[in-house]
Amino acid sequence: MSRFFTIKKKNKGSQKKPLFIIVSKNSFKKAVERNKVKRRIRSIIKPLEKELRFDITIIPNKEFLEKKAEDAKKEIVYTFKHERIIL
Repeated sequence: MSRFFTIKKKNKGSQKKPLFIIVSKNSFKKAVERNKVKRRIRSIIKPLEKELRFDITIIPNKEFLEKKAEDAKKEIVYTFKHERIIL
């Protein structure tokens, strides 16, 4: 878990898709911001998709958009390794 997002993991195949991104209107008021967050997360996870050991749901919070893209990538990869979502 990170202070910039929450990750929920389930057994592989238990969700229709291996990745869900939930972006709340309460955290991001404008649709442009919500879409930007989703695009950023998808671009970070795309190269890691084959390594995923679980189906995951990511819920970012307000601070996620304030982070630089490179810092967000490092944070996601570190959290995935720490939680053993990827090897």
